[in-house]
Amino acid sequence: MKSITTRRAIAASLTVVGLSGLGLAAAAQLNMTWAGSFQAGATVVKADCQTGPIATKLGSPIFDGTKAVPWSIAAITFNGVSASCTGMHWEVAYKTGAGNWNKIKTGEVGSETITVILGDLDAQTISDVSLTMFS
Repeated sequence: MKSITTRRAIAASLTVVGLSGLGLAAAAQLNMTWAGSFQAGATVVKADCQTGPIATKLGSPIFDGTKAVPWSIAAITFNGVSASCTGMHWEVAYKTGAGNWNKIKTGEVGSETITVILGDLDAQTISDVSLTMFS
């Protein structure tokens, strides 16, 4: 007959192995792959009123696990618009991977920052963004 100490050690070992197996089983059920990416940068804008680069910044990624594409971006911000562009009109468009351009929003330059709300637009479909300023 095995001693109580031996039985307790075996029971504890089986418990640890069982819990480890449950942890691995739960981890194996999670699908954490996502091939998308978000990035931003700055580029020189060739406009008579613009004197330097305009930085493009994407909003913080938002996670919603109930959607087919769980990550989204709420807005794109263009910062560094020259004061001499105030009063000019602007348009923002995005290009899809298929090469199609789609206008998002238009407005009038009122400050050095232009913020465009994306709404339900899937940020993964955007391959390029264009800011156009005109009079």
